Amino acid sequence: MNKYETAPAGAATPTEARETIRMYPSSPAASVYHNIPTASRSFVDHLGFGEDEAVRASELSKRTGLTVREIGREVEAARRAGVPICGNSHGYFIAVVESERVACVRSLRHRVKEIARTAAALEKAELPIG
Repeated sequence: MNKYETAPAGAATPTEARETIRMYPSSPAASVYHNIPTASRSFVDHLGFGEDEAVRASELSKRTGLTVREIGREVEAARRAGVPICGNSHGYFIAVVESERVACVRSLRHRVKEIARTAAALEKAELPIG
């Protein structure tokens, strides 16, 4: 389902999911936080819920005092701990619907392929000396 289609009856919207997590911290939606290292929890609190609330790395840097490079490391650590952090050209956000997660995974897999192609080309490159 894309963002222009209507959600099925009873499905939570990003706003409802966000409010559920804030109101009921022990809800299944909030369970992703239990695996996050304590140091990373405050970082995750600065992320929006759903792609419409994406936050750019530069803005996260201002909010947290972390460098953009450190933001990337925090995102990676939180993802590996099970937090569904996605990113696109608008910034980072916590996925709240499957289509957001699918798009992010597709993008990451595409990047892996591009990096592998670049590495293969580098391996074949002629060195100027030697």
